[in-house]
Amino acid sequence: MDEIARANAAVSGPLVLATGATATTHLLPPVMADLRTRHPGIDLSVMTGNTIDMIPGLLDGSIDLGLLTAPVRDRHLRTRFFFRDRLVCIAPPPQAPTAKTIRPRDLEGRQLFLYDRGGSIRRAVDAWLDAADRRRIRIADIGSAEAQTAFARAGLGWSIVSEVAAREAAAAGRIDLFRLDPPLFRDLVLVWRGDRATRPVIAAALEVFSSHAAAA
Repeated sequence: MDEIARANAAVSGPLVLATGATATTHLLPPVMADLRTRHPGIDLSVMTGNTIDMIPGLLDGSIDLGLLTAPVRDRHLRTRFFFRDRLVCIAPPPQAPTAKTIRPRDLEGRQLFLYDRGGSIRRAVDAWLDAADRRRIRIADIGSAEAQTAFARAGLGWSIVSEVAAREAAAAGRIDLFRLDPPLFRDLVLVWRGDRATRPVIAAALEVFSSHAAAA
């Protein structure tokens, strides 16, 4: 075993990571596989939830590292860019328009399934929809991007989701995918408490995440 391999193997202990459901499903698997390969001694736990709910755990040390939606503003926390997540509109193919992009007013008169209120994606979508007559859009809350995609696939309505959550179904022809006009993004950032960055498990995880940044 060479010196680098010995150093990697020596990094061990629990690591609690907090992120959202979409990132857990669509962004984390290759990063976590790489982390396990490089540092098999790290015992990883993943918590899922909304960004605002994860901040107290990062501050009190019960969460080691977050992959959360920017901005995260607290003088005790540090952030590093990881991934820019494009939001897109999805529709069942029989209902899909001929236009290549969707504007807020294009959703008037439609049934729209949106992620539950309280999350960062929902806040961004609600702000984007303010350019339309909200009274003319039928909005139903739903708890996951996978459920949103399934409802669209079944012809029950349209949705606005993370592009990474819709790629597979769109590639298979089960839904049609449209970019938004104006575009809508959210930036995902790594978040940790500044005075804990030198903990070996956190430093190791930051290094692995950085090698995957913007590659999803």
